[in-house]
Amino acid sequence: MNWKSLITATTVAMIIFSCSVSAEETGSTESQNAPIAQYDTEDGLIEFVDYAINENDIAIVVDYTNTTAEDVTPEMQIGIKVFQDGIEMERGSHFEIEGVRDGFSEIRPGTKIRVAEYFELENQNPIEIEFYQIFSFDAKEPLYVEVNLDSNKITSKSGDELGIGGKIFGGIFGEAYSDIMGEYEKAYDEAMDEYKDAYNEAMDAYQDAYNEAMGGFGF
Repeated sequence: MNWKSLITATTVAMIIFSCSVSAEETGSTESQNAPIAQYDTEDGLIEFVDYAINENDIAIVVDYTNTTAEDVTPEMQIGIKVFQDGIEMERGSHFEIEGVRDGFSEIRPGTKIRVAEYFELENQNPIEIEFYQIFSFDAKEPLYVEVNLDSNKITSKSGDELGIGGKIFGGIFGEAYSDIMGEYEKAYDEAMDEYKDAYNEAMDAYQDAYNEAMGGFGF
């Protein structure tokens, strides 16, 4: 093989290698943006897409889609808690993450926005993320996602699988609301029945008095 052929072959090989590296990088970027776990509720769709660590804080990055028929604020729709070593983590300091916006921005129906919640990291032990509905009369069971910070292994589990009993605030509120509404409707029906009876009695008395009065006038 002459030098000219060798240089040409080397150049072609370099171009092919460069293209293959670019493709791998693109695939990696796409996989980072793909939803790791989804929490689909009547209050909106949450897609857990990533997490980021900066010094002593961790950011839980999610995409929120407004699937309701009204303008909403993501921060008021879906709640996020993070536990480490069985203890709820304190809120942390915000740090800049590309593409992440303010979760208190109001968005229109059908709009998707990427937001983050920040928490203080105590150590590198695994964390458990809980996604839940903040206010709901019929709250869906929370979604739990476990993240091993050392191995980056991520798994999602239900409350039953984790042995977590009870309901979130939304569920408790919804149950209490249903009980109150049930008592209210019962009391309302009883009051209306009494009102109807009293009304009918009053109308009968009025009719009798009217007939007597009209009879006195010779009608």
